[in-house]
Amino acid sequence: MQTKRWLVLCLDIAVCLLCAVGASIAVTLLFAWIQPTGQVPTLKSMGISAVIGVLLLQNTLILAYVIWRAGDCRTWLWGDAQARFGHILVYSAVAVPLVLMVNIVVGAVFFVFGVQHNQSALYPLTAGDTLGQIGFFAVAVVLVPVAEEVLFRGFIYGRVARLSSPGVAIVSSAVIFAVAHTWSASSGSIALVVQICALGLVLGWIRSQSQSTFPSMVAHALNNAVALLLVISCVNHPELGCART
Repeated sequence: MQTKRWLVLCLDIAVCLLCAVGASIAVTLLFAWIQPTGQVPTLKSMGISAVIGVLLLQNTLILAYVIWRAGDCRTWLWGDAQARFGHILVYSAVAVPLVLMVNIVVGAVFFVFGVQHNQSALYPLTAGDTLGQIGFFAVAVVLVPVAEEVLFRGFIYGRVARLSSPGVAIVSSAVIFAVAHTWSASSGSIALVVQICALGLVLGWIRSQSQSTFPSMVAHALNNAVALLLVISCVNHPELGCART
């Protein structure tokens, strides 16, 4: 019985991965059909609107599938009977600086060793494209953290914790979270994967302590917001000398 539950969980994770990959392929094919060039387009060549479309489709499909499979997500968001509102707020306040600190420390360690990922350089953001920047910021700071936390710290963490233990759930959800982001950079991927895994461990610990995904959503959203504000500042003000690589 236990083995069957693990297999079902693996199948659910595979379906979510297929949703993410399928969304990218669907948007790419649509773009190639609308603007045929004779070459396979990349997200960067298609522009920020295509990236926004991919993120919208990916995360909407994943949210819909997880909600369909698991039912009401309010328990994950607000926690079980032991998690009170004040308790959740305290961990939300703790999660934000903790997540930012871990991201900065891990990034700094890899920087010292000369390893940097180029995730931000793959975003086709251009100076002066205010509408595109706002649209991308909104999706990356609102929809993406909600969908990813519902999937990784809600669905996956919850299932693994019931099948094994909270510790195993924290580690496994963090590893899957990191693996799911491996294609987000074309160089320095090891730095990105380790950074994302460290982030996942912290978010998982916050989830286990708060009995809710709300604090991890808040921390994830603010982490994305800070990172994107820095990227957008670099795009709009190249004189700052922080050109993306």
